[in-house]
Amino acid sequence: MIGDKKTYWYRIRNNRCLIPVTGIYEYREVKGFKNKIPYHVSLEGRKGFYVPALYQVSQEVDQHSGELYNLASFTMITRHANEKMQWIHNAGDNKHRMPLFLTPEIEHAWVLDALGDDDMDEFFHFEMPSDAIAHYPVYSIRSRKPKPEGIIPDAYYDWGTKLPVYGREEPPAEQASLF
Repeated sequence: MIGDKKTYWYRIRNNRCLIPVTGIYEYREVKGFKNKIPYHVSLEGRKGFYVPALYQVSQEVDQHSGELYNLASFTMITRHANEKMQWIHNAGDNKHRMPLFLTPEIEHAWVLDALGDDDMDEFFHFEMPSDAIAHYPVYSIRSRKPKPEGIIPDAYYDWGTKLPVYGREEPPAEQASLF
């Protein structure tokens, strides 16, 4: 990635920024469920953290007035998912991807002016360990329908015993009747 000087990424590689987050949301396909299950994903022991990104500011023309204005945009850096995120982000065109989660020290280093291409390559090879990632299912994050009474948008939601726990692909077996 670093050496490919023809890519757009290469041209904006020095426009580094950090996106402040308290977590991200990701969907998991679960056998036996009609819809994918949304999960809140964060870093263990951190109420907030930063995800590295690249930004650009382009000059655009207002089609009605002809005036010039600046339009800023950014893109979050992602990588191949670690074991836990592969389990959560297990379907779709970009399955097995995850944001480039970093330690606090590496987050701060991401925006240093002195960061060179070789240094950035080290960032891209950093993998947050699975045990450093916290996750829990939530009710819904995209629906326009009102949530049922008492559902808090980003709070833990109990989908019942059919939802497998991390590390097990199949839901827990139903207890057989003793009678």
